[in-house]
Order: sequence, then C-alpha cells, then structure tokens
Amino acid sequence: MIRPAVDSCLYSRGMNEPSLRYKRARFIARFPTDRLYAASHFWLQEQDSGIWRIGFTSFAMRMLGEPVELEFKGRPGTHLRRGEMVGWIEGFKAVTDLYAPMAGRFEAGNPRLDLDLGVVKARPYGEGWLYDMSGAPGGDCVDARGYAALLDETIDRMTGDDS
Repeated sequence: MIRPAVDSCLYSRGMNEPSLRYKRARFIARFPTDRLYAASHFWLQEQDSGIWRIGFTSFAMRMLGEPVELEFKGRPGTHLRRGEMVGWIEGFKAVTDLYAPMAGRFEAGNPRLDLDLGVVKARPYGEGWLYDMSGAPGGDCVDARGYAALLDETIDRMTGDDS
C-alpha cells in the first residue's frame, strides 16, 4: 500500500493559527504548530511559565466518538507521574482513561466541560481542552510534524500495514 509520507503534510493557517494539514485515507486533520504532542494523542500547550494546557487531538476524538461523561480522579494540587491516571472519559465508541502526558501537578479541569462536554469533540484545540498541569513535558513530546509521523505508525498498526 502506498501512503503519503509525512513530507506530504502541508503547513497552513487553519483555525486562525498556523497548523499542519494531515491526510491519511479518510482521516483529515489540522494539527496546530504552536504546541507539543504526545504519542498518547494528547496535545500540550504552554499557557504561562510551567503551566501546560492539555487536550485530546482530533485523532483521539475520532476514536472516542461523541463524549458523554468525564470524571477527574485527582484534585487540584495532586502530583502526578508521567502515565499516571488523571481521570476517564466515556464516548459513544469507547471509554478511555485519561493519563498525564508529563510529570507534574494537576492544576484544574476545564470548567466549561461541566456545562458542555460536546465542546471536547467540536473544538478539541480550543475551548475543548481537558485540564491544566504544571511541570515540564518530557523529551518524548514532539512537534506537529513528529506527531504526524507517530500517527502514520499508529494507523499502520491499526490497518495491519506495518511494511
């Protein structure tokens, strides 16, 4: 199977911010270039010095489906190790745990999600962010181009095209 290389991704100004356009089969997305990405399909964007906003990528939302319930297990001020469970989210397609993509302190969940959980899918890179953490991302977090390469590997595993 011939698939587009990461180099076929295009940089553009979608969503009022610079982004990388990604297309693979029927999956088309834009990944904002002003943030980092984790292999666990979270994005991280620094808000203030050492405070990082964390949300799902559009790929994660496609796998989850429409969100119906969300719960954070930790309270603000809780210290978390990278990979430690932060909470969980249920969608029509799946239920998944939320993990800390970095070591640090859980600051707060997005208060808007109590009123409108659908914004997580509708605006995953904007008002649909999940929570804030303080700390520093690890070296395994990548830019938008690196995330596109990780996504190619993920899609290859899902489709059985590991060649």
